[in-house]
Amino acid sequence: DSADAIALRREAIGVLGYLKHAPALPALAGLAASDPVDEVRRAAVGALAFAAGDADARIALETALRDASWQVREEAATALGKLQQPAATAALLVALDDDYWQVRLRAARSLGRLRSAESVTPLLATLGHSISNLRKEAALALGDIGDAGALPALELAADDPDPEVRKSARLAIAQIGKAAHGA
Repeated sequence: DSADAIALRREAIGVLGYLKHAPALPALAGLAASDPVDEVRRAAVGALAFAAGDADARIALETALRDASWQVREEAATALGKLQQPAATAALLVALDDDYWQVRLRAARSLGRLRSAESVTPLLATLGHSISNLRKEAALALGDIGDAGALPALELAADDPDPEVRKSARLAIAQIGKAAHGA
């Protein structure tokens, strides 16, 4: 494939996803799983994010979390959060241990979107990660989940050396406080 052909395929896939063209979902899932071009697989994965409520799309995205390309895995972690299907939690928890921090970051963000109580303990562990971007995303995700049990760890994170982590921890603490007071 030439660069132009790849770009054209990528754009067509994006349009099919954006249009939520249901008959295209099986073909998009097939491209996400087996196209030889990383960019095309990544585009197909991104297009599947528009298939809210579709269990087959979720399964295809969970499979994409094991792709050889970290960029495809990163896109899959993001797309799973957009689907808003709690059944994706287990696969996203596995993605929190991906070799690439970018995939772990997107998994943390998506776990926050899913607001899964079972994500709290792994996200608390991520608050101690050496990469500050991961600590920041873990704090934000814990705020989205709203579990008051995370407050002691978030209060510690409010003193993190990184200002973005401190800010995220304070936001999460406020978010949990509002949820506790029914605001």
